[in-house]
Amino acid sequence: MARKTMRVAVGVAVVVLGAYLLVGDLLVAPSPPPPLPTCATVLSCGEGKKLTPLAPSVGCRAQPCTLEECCVEEVHRVNLSVSLPSGNCSSVAIDGCWPRLLAPNPERRRCAGPTCALEECCVEAPMCSSMKNSLRCPPGMVPQLNPERWACSGLICTAEDCCVQAPTCAESVECPTFMDATENVTGHCAAALCTLEECCSLSEACMEPFGWHFGPIRMPWAARSQHCMVVFQGHLYLAGGWTRTNVLLNDVWRSPDGLQWTQPPAAPSFGARRSHSCVVFQEQLMVLGGYPFNGEVWGSRDGSKWDLFSPTSGSFTPRSNHGTAVFLGKLWVIAGWQDDGPTLNDVWSSNRGMWGSWERVQTGEPMFGPRSSHGVVVFRERLWVVSGCYLKGFTYRDDVWSSADGKTWVMETRKLPFPGRSDSLLVEFQGQLVLMGGRNYYGPLDEAWRSRTSGKWTRMPPVPGPITEFAGAVLGKKLFLSGGVYMGPPGTNAGASSVVYTLARRCPACSSLDCPSGTIAKNLSRVCANEFCTTEECCAAPPSCAGFKCLGGLVL
Repeated sequence: MARKTMRVAVGVAVVVLGAYLLVGDLLVAPSPPPPLPTCATVLSCGEGKKLTPLAPSVGCRAQPCTLEECCVEEVHRVNLSVSLPSGNCSSVAIDGCWPRLLAPNPERRRCAGPTCALEECCVEAPMCSSMKNSLRCPPGMVPQLNPERWACSGLICTAEDCCVQAPTCAESVECPTFMDATENVTGHCAAALCTLEECCSLSEACMEPFGWHFGPIRMPWAARSQHCMVVFQGHLYLAGGWTRTNVLLNDVWRSPDGLQWTQPPAAPSFGARRSHSCVVFQEQLMVLGGYPFNGEVWGSRDGSKWDLFSPTSGSFTPRSNHGTAVFLGKLWVIAGWQDDGPTLNDVWSSNRGMWGSWERVQTGEPMFGPRSSHGVVVFRERLWVVSGCYLKGFTYRDDVWSSADGKTWVMETRKLPFPGRSDSLLVEFQGQLVLMGGRNYYGPLDEAWRSRTSGKWTRMPPVPGPITEFAGAVLGKKLFLSGGVYMGPPGTNAGASSVVYTLARRCPACSSLDCPSGTIAKNLSRVCANEFCTTEECCAAPPSCAGFKCLGGLVL
């Protein structure tokens, strides 16, 4: 009886416990299974691979995650694959999406049909602009220009995709003529484009007063006039002329700076002369024509050994006081004075210099009048002829002509705003035509004028003393004048000089610009950003009285 009672009690307890557990299951939710990890738990993918950019949202099939689930190849592009069999994107070659990229976890991307389409398996490559401010380029590299136009090689942009080698000033910036290279010339710039501020600074000449400076009073070469001077192989070269006692010269001198002068080892082969011309053509220093009247052309590759021109056919007629220039790959001789003949207005050219032939250019009308001792220069891709003297009656020309081909000539200025002259210097300097010195009916002149268009001329600081029959050339950032006649009466040589003067380079400031009508200058001392000042930098609309309140009973 007792055993039966015990069995019944145990059974009741079991039933009660089962009921309790059942009720507990109904009242308390069971604990969920542990979640599967994501690819964000992968720390490294190994060499040649990288973590998929979708790592935080890609769940793994088991724990731990495998590299096959979470890692992708570094490079994803080359050729386009057309046939993509199988039912998932794992059949697409790593480089098959070019120029797009293979989507991450391609084996888990099911395709709509048995053959996958590129649209199902490929994604657009991110652009470097997606990096925004997070891009950190290695030392010596800088961000690409226009990052929105540069696609990355993987699903995550890297410094290799979006950074380039930083440029240097030496290879990417040419300083304007009024600036010098800084000490950073070989260093890297801060961005993909170097700036003037990084690479250039105002030249020393900009710090000097704009004016004339003279060298030693006594030069090693004899005082002279009607000589020639030109820049050759980085040196000033001076040749020929005649002395105060009317002795003709055939010596040659050279200088790297206008101060220290030496003679080449050998004496020149050409005869003594004056009123000739010098020019550099086809890597040779040349001396042409002159008085005594001749049509010779002498050339030298070192300033010491000279050869006489031997034309294959013809040559320009003998002359002195002519103009010479190098233009359109040819050597040009223009006008001049002929022995016992009329003043000339012919044009000759040669494309071979020393050993070629000369051709008289058939010019049309209109054409500049006969002249000698005039100015000839190449400026803004045109050949220019300025002023000069017509010996018949000693008429001084005051016109300006130019030509784009040496054949067709255009009168740029019918009458200059200053008297005509001869034996002056015409050069291009500071990006302008510069005409200085010379003579007219009143004797030597000290005037200097400049023009950017030939239509408007502006007075410059005068040359040091009235001067004529001198020579000049531009070396680096300075204009050099040598010799000449000072204050001597026309036709004499009593004042021949051996002084060399230098005009320091002037920085382009707003004071050099004439503001157009309706505007006023806003800062005359401002140094402009480029070689030529602009109206935007230097000029402004005049202030208006509108809205101004007058005081003290005054009215507008």
